[in-house]
Amino acid sequence: MGKLVDFTCSHCGFKFVGKYGIGKTDLALGTQNFASEEEREVGVNFQQYIVDNPHEVDFIRSLIRKNRPVILKTWEHQPYYCPHCARLYNRFTYHFLFKNDDYVPHFTCLDCGRVLEKLEMNQAVLCPECKKGHMRADAVTDWK
Repeated sequence: MGKLVDFTCSHCGFKFVGKYGIGKTDLALGTQNFASEEEREVGVNFQQYIVDNPHEVDFIRSLIRKNRPVILKTWEHQPYYCPHCARLYNRFTYHFLFKNDDYVPHFTCLDCGRVLEKLEMNQAVLCPECKKGHMRADAVTDWK
């Protein structure tokens, strides 16, 4: 089961809800009604999760076609932050294993183009709103 983590700024009160893992309802929806042969092959409907970038779904399908056989090691939601401008994101991430290689996506900030870093639950990061306080986890709930 996944976790929803409320991060709150110690200075201005800005809130961000980070998604970690996969919720039960999310899991049930993401493993049925496959949009492509490639998604059926690895058992995950990526189109269900990646709604903001259709090019990424096309890239995943192409990656699977080129590197068969493919094992999907992990797939989950994960919050990320930009260490340069402090913007926060929830992203869907995955890890593919191939015969002699593997693939994990790297995400970039939409504002400054820098590579994003994973936001761990116990980590404090600069607030993207006021740039004075730090975002800290203050509530964790199960994601159903």
